[in-house]
Amino acid sequence: MRNISTGGAAVDLDAPTTLPQSFKLSISCDNFVRTCRPVWRSDKRVGLAFVQ
Repeated sequence: MRNISTGGAAVDLDAPTTLPQSFKLSISCDNFVRTCRPVWRSDKRVGLAFVQ
């Protein structure tokens, strides 16, 4: 996880990865689960918007 806000997050990936149009982001140590969608991508980083 690169950063997180109320509206979305930026996530660093180990390798370029194809992501679905929407999926659940889960951070178990924080009991955090949000549906999100990719909104931008650069090499091994992806920006996610949380879906309301």
